[in-house]
Amino acid sequence: MALAAANAVFGQSVQQTREMAVRNDIKKFQEDDSWVYDDFDKAIAVAKETDRPLMVVFRWLPWHACESFDGQVVRRDGELGELVDKFVFVRLIKVNRLDLSLFQFDYDLTFAVFFMNADKTIYGRYGTRSSIDDAEKH
Repeated sequence: MALAAANAVFGQSVQQTREMAVRNDIKKFQEDDSWVYDDFDKAIAVAKETDRPLMVVFRWLPWHACESFDGQVVRRDGELGELVDKFVFVRLIKVNRLDLSLFQFDYDLTFAVFFMNADKTIYGRYGTRSSIDDAEKH
């Protein structure tokens, strides 16, 4: 009985943490129209209209691994800043509506990036399974 109660409390806590993380993530992107947020179909349409490839970022919230690196990508620090006009930037946090057979990668990652064309041809992918300590250093 105690185990069932603990599972119920822990499950609610994880769900609340995810909801808070998602809400905070959405706030970061509300004012930034340079990203297509959580709408893959819209991103494909924008890529077709503008004749630009896509940089698709998968981010699983609330996991903190890669949080620092993710922030650099979101801000487009360094050389990424030069790519603003060359790519359609897409951030996906909910993938249950996607055809995941298109995106073949390790689903245990908390961060992954795909470079692809509007016809869904994938040119490259980035993802890593670094240790959490190593991920937080970058």
